[in-house]
Amino acid sequence: MPPPPKPDPSVPIGNSVFVSKLGAPEGIRCRLDKCFLDLLEAVASAQPGDTVFVYPGDYAIEAHIPLRPGINFQFLGVG
Repeated sequence: MPPPPKPDPSVPIGNSVFVSKLGAPEGIRCRLDKCFLDLLEAVASAQPGDTVFVYPGDYAIEAHIPLRPGINFQFLGVG
């Protein structure tokens, strides 16, 4: 049986926000191919019911991250 096809990163993934050190300065909510570069911007774009997926890396955080009800966090990998 062949392996399942890899998902197209340009297809919107509902209820997801991605943060990566390889992200874009202008990230887009629900787009794996347009990860946010800035953790605070990613959290600001999140809606209740979203999960913010944070890829490994060192993120400079110079302000309080507003934790809002209904927004979840998932930290991926090690780092």
